[in-house]
Amino acid sequence: MANSAIISDKQRLGLLLDLALEGVEYEDYYFGYIFQATAGAVGFEDLCSFGGGLTVPAAAFGLAVSSTAGGDTMDVLVTGLDADGNLQTATKTLTGQTKAVIATLTWTWVYRVEVVGTTDAAGTIWVFEDDDTVTAGVPDTQAKKKISAFVTLNLGSTCCFKVPTGKKAIILKAKTGGPTFNVKPSGGLKIKRPGEVFKFCMLGQEGNVNSPSTSPEGIYGNYEAGTEIRLVCSATATEAYTGELHLLLKDA
Repeated sequence: MANSAIISDKQRLGLLLDLALEGVEYEDYYFGYIFQATAGAVGFEDLCSFGGGLTVPAAAFGLAVSSTAGGDTMDVLVTGLDADGNLQTATKTLTGQTKAVIATLTWTWVYRVEVVGTTDAAGTIWVFEDDDTVTAGVPDTQAKKKISAFVTLNLGSTCCFKVPTGKKAIILKAKTGGPTFNVKPSGGLKIKRPGEVFKFCMLGQEGNVNSPSTSPEGIYGNYEAGTEIRLVCSATATEAYTGELHLLLKDA
């Protein structure tokens, strides 16, 4: 288990500036979440926007979207990976609380969903496997949920990432925190390279959302395509915990 090192925002911005000056192309992927932790949970839970951990099917799957508000009919943009692990996006028009299937595309990972345009979503937006059913706009099967954007936020993302084909990733920042100062979830990173099992590294305990940003020593690495990087926490109560995972994504 590695120790933690403090990574300041100034250092992080300095690194990005150095890369820019060297002519290196990069994308700064940011994944935050609001997640309902399981009361009395044993071990560490994946930090995804719907709680309960992230389930990744062995085969590529189709996606659908819905909202908990019947009047939501705006477009949403979904970003993730296709069947070959390449980055892909799709825009789909919501049909309120009914399921709207994203036709023709298949996926192996979902990163985020966001509202397109100038109209706020009135409900919580859900992205889920297209063979699931919905009740009042909410997917019925926990394991088929992929991501959600909570009401009024217009954006949902996850702290679980898979490196796309043709890319490498460097961890710049990882952080967990809770809304109550003395409620301290233990945070960690689970990393699985292709052909390996998940390996865990502790981040330490964070006091609240304003806690220092931490990253484990020795795992910044050039993580190759197919590597899974998951931010996790062990919660002490059923509360909405927060997390941040910043990755530098560059061409392999």
